[in-house]
Amino acid sequence: MAEPIERPSKEDFEAVYQLLVRSDVAEYGEADSERNDLEHAWSQLDLRQDAWLVKQEGGEPLGYAAVMPSRGELRFEVYVDPTHGSTQLASELLKRCEQRAKELSQEREIVAHSFLAHVNQRDQEIFSGAGFAFVKSYYQMHITLHDDLEQPRWPEGVTVRSAVRGVDEEDIYSIVQIAFERPPDERPTYEQWFAHMIRPELYDPALWFLAMAEDAIVGTCLGINYETEGWIRQFGVIPGWRGRGIASALLRHSFLAFHRRGYARVGLGMEAKNQKALRLYARVGMKVLRQYDEYRKVYSSRS
Repeated sequence: MAEPIERPSKEDFEAVYQLLVRSDVAEYGEADSERNDLEHAWSQLDLRQDAWLVKQEGGEPLGYAAVMPSRGELRFEVYVDPTHGSTQLASELLKRCEQRAKELSQEREIVAHSFLAHVNQRDQEIFSGAGFAFVKSYYQMHITLHDDLEQPRWPEGVTVRSAVRGVDEEDIYSIVQIAFERPPDERPTYEQWFAHMIRPELYDPALWFLAMAEDAIVGTCLGINYETEGWIRQFGVIPGWRGRGIASALLRHSFLAFHRRGYARVGLGMEAKNQKALRLYARVGMKVLRQYDEYRKVYSSRS
């Protein structure tokens, strides 16, 4: 590989972001990366240890990789300019990520994961060849907003309100953990959840909608303001209250709120195997736009 691998600096931010966008467009025809997300990622990174950059002769980024903290695990991000035909650069960048994970695993076992576009066979072959195992697939669902959106229909005894900053967060966290059906040992701590959800540049309690039965929260639809589209980051109804139309009412209420703010589209992510959720999203007008596949690998001092 002729191009040297160096460390990025803050001055490289915009060029790296544009590399991510070019990769998105090559995969699914439009950008998926958000500038706010990369800014947040770099605020959590030590660029001198956890990120790598390869530049072309003219100074434009050719490849970028980072090892990022992710709720007690690591997430590997590897991007190579889509016009670069060789697989060697992506492999070299992945090796740097792995070397960093091995350093960190000397103190404790480390799990690393990466989300790869389903259409990107090159990256899937590279990660599989490095010992990463496929875990599960995720869909990105989207709906295009228009002026005659369907109004929500709330079941009797259920109302909706927005969250109150500094008051509702702990209750919302508890409800989200109940609504998400997963083993207790996979649940994030409140601190991890707070760091992920209450990012100052994105958190707007006016877009966090709570379905209420008297004074109890029975469902949540937590939206954020991205630059290019509205996004529902966490959504769910607790057992015992499902099957009454609360979920569809929450989604439609959120769609209307984003439409009033001028957004043309709203998206969310879901596990591909959740057919019940897929049917719900289809009923309210959402469609699958992208698929990402999660790959994982464990690092330890013994490996």
